[in-house]
Amino acid sequence: MQLHDIISSDQSAVHRALLNFKAAINRKGIWCPKDDIQFVFLCGANIDEKTPSKRRQDIIDFSLHQIPHTKFFLAETIFNHLDGHNSNLLDIEHDLSSFSDYIIIVLESESAFCELGAFAMKEELRRKLIVINDCEFKESKSFIKRGPIDAIVESAGQERILYYKMDKEGKLFGDRIGDIYRPLYDLINKVPNLRRRRAENIDPTGSLTKNSLRFIFDLVYLMGPITAEELSRIIKILFIKSADNKMKNLLAVLLAFQEVQKINTKYFVVAKERKLFYEYDFDCYLLKTAFKNMYYKYDKLRFE
Repeated sequence: MQLHDIISSDQSAVHRALLNFKAAINRKGIWCPKDDIQFVFLCGANIDEKTPSKRRQDIIDFSLHQIPHTKFFLAETIFNHLDGHNSNLLDIEHDLSSFSDYIIIVLESESAFCELGAFAMKEELRRKLIVINDCEFKESKSFIKRGPIDAIVESAGQERILYYKMDKEGKLFGDRIGDIYRPLYDLINKVPNLRRRRAENIDPTGSLTKNSLRFIFDLVYLMGPITAEELSRIIKILFIKSADNKMKNLLAVLLAFQEVQKINTKYFVVAKERKLFYEYDFDCYLLKTAFKNMYYKYDKLRFE
């Protein structure tokens, strides 16, 4: 018997456990942790296909040491995990921006100017944007300045545009980008909301959100080693609708964040973190045990 069929069968222990889990979801018995983090999408140039510009590397290093409760990520890292994905990069980047708290664009390449124009077209994304530009163009009358940059200023304020003296070779070797670290810190660093609150928008069949991404992580933690196809089947049981067209994107983000990892073959993923993200009004151990028992009975090889 195929595992897909066992998961879907109302006679199986895993299906019954999933229905109990679904009841907890329906009664909103899911709680966010008190020490939540922010996601920051960092756009700019690359040195080569696999290496971001020195400026972007420096910003990431700064964030790791100086900006707590944040996680910076690059679209390129996520693209590397989208094996054989058919969607165009613009749509994928829009999905990534939708769950980001901030989008930082270092204006150091033609692609960065294109990203600025694309993101600035939408009002809800303008309020997330932080632009890092060469002070040489601070008083420019160009379309970039009078179009997307001024639109961001109108939506989110002048402080969202950070200027410093860029070196011509700064993309390769770095420059004085540290001059913008203080205002960048002031914009991004937030004291976590320590009030306990219910999780909202966890349904991965809807818009891609931080909460739906984290819910997928919890499913991987409870049910892994697991495939994208099996996760899609589980999502359909929990939320009625299918998430087939989103699951690869969600897993690619989690892989890029190093929250999950592939094992055995490229098809199985497991959680790297050893705890759930959310708190549940449900005994998740019962769900985890049901899946482990199914694997040991029907598919021991996934543990090798």
